[in-house]
Amino acid sequence: MKKNFLFVLFSAALLVSLIAACRKTDSEHLSQNGKTDSHNMGRNCMDCHYRGGPGEVRFHIAGTVYDSTLATPLPNGKVEFYDALSGGKLVLSLEVDGNGNYYTANAVNFGAGLYPRVVSPNGNIRDMGSKITTGECASCHGNTQPKVWVEN
Repeated sequence: MKKNFLFVLFSAALLVSLIAACRKTDSEHLSQNGKTDSHNMGRNCMDCHYRGGPGEVRFHIAGTVYDSTLATPLPNGKVEFYDALSGGKLVLSLEVDGNGNYYTANAVNFGAGLYPRVVSPNGNIRDMGSKITTGECASCHGNTQPKVWVEN
């Protein structure tokens, strides 16, 4: 009887550890150059990944970068976030994935606001002239403001 109990206990512990190992951590929900796991370029990521939608995880910053035509996503650059306009202290840097999307499920401290900078794969830079206090980029860009873009 004691052997059965120990077997069941061991089996349950093993199952729990396997399930936990299969779950992605927040750091794995981070855009990376070349990866193409993301989807729905140009849509508001937060519709699914913030407000209790069907997204697997909650994002704290997410969006899509386009080339200068504003029609084609621009992959493999980066989006940087500074504490001052035109490059104060770098607070966060996100790689743009192979589909043109950038995102993170890691908590972000926006403080009094962060200033985004988009960097193309070729090193071209485009600064946003105002600070943000939310990472829901498509709430403005693509609606009341042009899409997020940079010259390639």
